[in-house]
Amino acid sequence: MKRMAAILIVALAVAPRPTAAGELSALARLDPAASGITDTEDGVAIDLSLDQPVPYRVFLLADPPRAVVDFREVDFGAATPTALDRSARVLGLGAGPVRAGWSRLVLELDGPYAVASAAEPRTGNGAQVSIRLAPATKDAFAAAAGAPADPDWPDLRP
Repeated sequence: MKRMAAILIVALAVAPRPTAAGELSALARLDPAASGITDTEDGVAIDLSLDQPVPYRVFLLADPPRAVVDFREVDFGAATPTALDRSARVLGLGAGPVRAGWSRLVLELDGPYAVASAAEPRTGNGAQVSIRLAPATKDAFAAAAGAPADPDWPDLRP
C-alpha cells in the first residue's frame, strides 16, 4: 500500500500542475467493471474499457521498473487502483490527472518487462485499451526504458 501511494505521489509531484482544478476535463470515462490489470501466463495484461477512443501512449521507466500509460482525457472516476489491479506482478498502481486534459496510469512492476502489444479496438459502446507486457532481459528493458521524445505529445515529464 505504501508503494502504491509513493508511486502516485511521485507521478503527480513531477508533473506540471493545472492552474485551476476546473481546467481538467475528462472526456473518456473508464468502466471499472469491464477493466482490469491481470497476470497472463508469463506477463501482465492491462485492459481498460473506455466509453470512447482516446489517444494514448505507453512507455517504460527504470528504477524501479514501471510501465506508464498517458491518455488524452480519461476520467478514472471511482476506479480505485486496488479494484483494477488483480496482478501479482504489479507491485503498485497509481492513476489520475497529470495536467489539464491529460491523465496517467503508472504500474510499478516486479521486474523488467517489454511492451509486447498495444491496441485500442473500438467496441459497440466505446473502446478497449489492451496492452500486454512480456518479461524482458535487464539489458532489453534498460534499452527500451525512457519517456519517448514525441513532438505530437506535450512535454509530460515521467
